[in-house]
Amino acid sequence: MLVELEQQVLLLLERQRKLLLLQQQQQQQQQQQQLLLQQQRQRNDESASLNLHHLTEQQQQQQQEQQQQQLQQQKEKRRLQQQRLLHSGIHGETGELDEELIAAAAAYRTLQSSSSSSSSSSRSSSSSCCSSKKKRDGCSSSGCCTQAYTGRQANWMKS
Repeated sequence: MLVELEQQVLLLLERQRKLLLLQQQQQQQQQQQQLLLQQQRQRNDESASLNLHHLTEQQQQQQQEQQQQQLQQQKEKRRLQQQRLLHSGIHGETGELDEELIAAAAAYRTLQSSSSSSSSSSRSSSSSCCSSKKKRDGCSSSGCCTQAYTGRQANWMKS
């Protein structure tokens, strides 16, 4: 009986040893799995951070490009507006009488009529120029149109 008891105790001890060994192996496996999960999370976090960084850089670059494009559009808009103003300032609006040209023509006629050295043919040629549609187009065939044209340019540049 003693031998049987010893055998049973030995069997029990062996079973416990195997159970302990199995528990240790399971703990090691769990630790390895946790370590692998932690490493995977860390790689995922680093990858997400890197992706976010690249995305942020791309957004900043797109924003800068958009701002440059808007700036170019504003410059082009200003250039076109200045061009329209210049054209409008030189030629006037379509169908409008250019008051400055008329005033310049009248002043020129007054100057011509008061000047004794001017001939009547000179006055009639300047009168025909200033009284025709050509005065709005900046005709320079006589002094009155040229003076009015340059006066209008100077007035536009002041404003």
